[in-house]
Amino acid sequence: MKAITVKRLAPTSTKPARIKASDLDGNSLVRPRRSYMEYKDDCDVLVIHFCQKMEWTGGPGIMYSGATKEGLVYVFADPDSAITVSSNT
Repeated sequence: MKAITVKRLAPTSTKPARIKASDLDGNSLVRPRRSYMEYKDDCDVLVIHFCQKMEWTGGPGIMYSGATKEGLVYVFADPDSAITVSSNT
């Protein structure tokens, strides 16, 4: 299972605001933030492009996303890796 993180990169004196998708293996894709898009939508598009770049286009093709303090995290839906959470009753 792969986890992809997306973080905001602040503008610099020579570069505009950007977003970066990366995995824990050191692969990444950075591009300018599209101000005309909602942030989450912009991140979704970046993750799709990152997966295409990495040739991760097979399998179920469904990803889930969630927020952390550092940004967004995306994971592929994999029924074999699923866990069940139940209440303590």
